[in-house]
Amino acid sequence: MHPRIALYLLLFVTSVSAQTPPVVVPAPAQRYLDILLKRPQPGTIFERFYAAWLEESSTTELGAFLEARTKLPAATAADHLLLAVFQSHRGDDRAALTAYEAALKLDPANTSAWIERSRLEARALDFAAALQSLDEAVKAKPDAAATMEIGKLRGRALLRLGKNEEALRTWKELAAAHAEDEDLSEELIDLLTDEGQYEAALETAQALIKRSRDPVARTLRQLRLTDILLLAERRDEALKTMR
Repeated sequence: MHPRIALYLLLFVTSVSAQTPPVVVPAPAQRYLDILLKRPQPGTIFERFYAAWLEESSTTELGAFLEARTKLPAATAADHLLLAVFQSHRGDDRAALTAYEAALKLDPANTSAWIERSRLEARALDFAAALQSLDEAVKAKPDAAATMEIGKLRGRALLRLGKNEEALRTWKELAAAHAEDEDLSEELIDLLTDEGQYEAALETAQALIKRSRDPVARTLRQLRLTDILLLAERRDEALKTMR
């Protein structure tokens, strides 16, 4: 191709690109975007932002808009995190991990980002990496709620790596540290049952029943204990609890 023709083509493409209008944020989505940029994470606010955007635009334009924000010279960790949440939401875990990596370089003390990154790594079956991300989350001095979530995720990752005793110890320590939190105990019972750790689930369930003061809650937990005994193929003991 003649150099002059190539130059004209380059100038034409540049001109068209410059004339392409920027993506406009739909008005209903703007207020949710403002909130998300202060606290970019999965959840209700992101779901509302996503739905509001799709009322007037497309996922393609949303992706382009979020990508463009991360390319700006003044791009922040929040911009990268919001892109990560979007990519994760649409099922592109690899792109989401790349966005989390960029965000954490700018904000390495972001506990929730490390936790979400760990979830994605676990979903990709990279449990060793997931544990490393959880270690970084701990270094970021998480609050009580995040500490509990880290403990639950750590136990799951350890279990997947075949470190059953360490996983059970992690969960037991978590339950012991928050013995007054009955909701947490119930969640751990469900988690242990789902993972097939019936003995540990039974031990936790029995301890919870003993300290249950509400008669209705106690009855429901007794029924849950019976279910776990049946799952553990301890039918005779299950029948005794029903008498």
